[in-house]
Amino acid sequence: MQIQTNANLAVTYRAPEEIKPHHQNSRAHTKSQIEMVAKSIENYGWTNPILIDDDDNVIAGHARLEAAKLLKIAIVPTICLSHMTPAQKRAYIIADMRKSALAFQHAPENSNLPGNAIQARSQHLQGSWPIPRILLPDRLPTQRGSMRVLRACPQHRAWVRRHQCSVLGCKRTPIECAHVRSGTNGGIALKPSDRWCISLCTLHHAEQHRIGELAFATRHDLDLAALAARFALCSPHRHKLDALR
Repeated sequence: MQIQTNANLAVTYRAPEEIKPHHQNSRAHTKSQIEMVAKSIENYGWTNPILIDDDDNVIAGHARLEAAKLLKIAIVPTICLSHMTPAQKRAYIIADMRKSALAFQHAPENSNLPGNAIQARSQHLQGSWPIPRILLPDRLPTQRGSMRVLRACPQHRAWVRRHQCSVLGCKRTPIECAHVRSGTNGGIALKPSDRWCISLCTLHHAEQHRIGELAFATRHDLDLAALAARFALCSPHRHKLDALR
């Protein structure tokens, strides 16, 4: 495996106000954690520059940046990782968050870590140190409507319910809007669009589901798909039905 080397990396000192937190960073540091990092900087100085990209977004070092602001430090050391692709930056952010948490989680009790690092480890094990979350991909633009909306027309259903039961001679009420699956755009796991519905009383609607459409159509001498198509053709909301899937 060939490892990419970056001999041109250089530390540049920047004002904290010029550096921006990365929008994909999901790790929120508490006030006590920022103060802990600030104390470490006061005791040991800067030992780890803030990593940024070409747009001055932080890739690693959000807590160090906030600590610098807390301490009112005029300039901070940074390294620009301009060689990274957007995918590499994103992966690095995830890896950096995991590494920070695991470093405190697995540090031995009798280690020679500075006191503030041991305190951080203790806070992590007690649950106050936030566990890094997996970054999700950016959301797609919201599309108008959805499959469910594009298959529904409440106005047509209401118009169908204003008819008598489609079974010849039946005068029962109330009337329900019964969808037809056979020979339409419906299926076993997919309800047909509202284009394919007929008027049935509660009793016959229940019978349709109980014995199945084929048996129901045979028993009552009905062509259910043709009847639903006729309802759609005569509907005053036909222009809306034409847009349904």
